[in-house]
Amino acid sequence: MTVPVQEVIIEDIVLVRPGDKIPVDGEVVEGNSAIGESMLTGESIPVEKRAGNAVIGATVNKNGS
Repeated sequence: MTVPVQEVIIEDIVLVRPGDKIPVDGEVVEGNSAIGESMLTGESIPVEKRAGNAVIGATVNKNGS
């Protein structure tokens, strides 16, 4: 189901498809991907994330779910 970002609460699991922006700060619970964090760090190379890694809202999911 699709919900507005304002309705996301703690403990919700959010699916972020390739190319989508990560809507809220959180933690990867399943899967892996490269995340574009250039808007935060200025680094143009995406950072690999997997289960247990923190992610920041407004960064971009490059290639995984």
